Amino acid sequence: MKNILSKNISRLLTLAAITWTIAAHADSMVTIGVELNPMGSFEATSGALAGSAKKKGDQFIAQNIVLDLTTLDSGIELRDKHMKEEYFETKRFPKAVLIKAIGKKGKFAGILMLRNIKAKITGTYKVDGDTIEAEFTTPMTAFKIKKAAYMGVGVENMIKVKVKIPVAG
Repeated sequence: MKNILSKNISRLLTLAAITWTIAAHADSMVTIGVELNPMGSFEATSGALAGSAKKKGDQFIAQNIVLDLTTLDSGIELRDKHMKEEYFETKRFPKAVLIKAIGKKGKFAGILMLRNIKAKITGTYKVDGDTIEAEFTTPMTAFKIKKAAYMGVGVENMIKVKVKIPVAG
């Protein structure tokens, strides 16, 4: 009996992991655009974004959209390590959460939580079939992320975020 229970729990956990993977990768993507000073830029992307928006009348509502920050990839391993460990502190704060956003006529306002700090965000969005593509900028200082600099190149405070999530039923 104990062995059967253990196997069933194992199967349930595997199913939950598969479901999370499907939910996180279905039609979702996030891109974080970072400007460098004195010049240059880079983007970090991830498909590990879970959640969807819902249409309610003439509004779109998104709640509890979760990004696994440990999956962000800029294409340079050392930069990714610094971004995750030193600035986002993913060992302590592995997720970013859009707590809630409400959009109407291409504009939205919401609350984003990063590093356990909540900040208001505003931006624009467009609907493309059953997907919403949203954009907003936010200062890193709003989330108490320390100023990033390496070998004379620094990161500008404002970052641009692009998000693509599905619209549920």
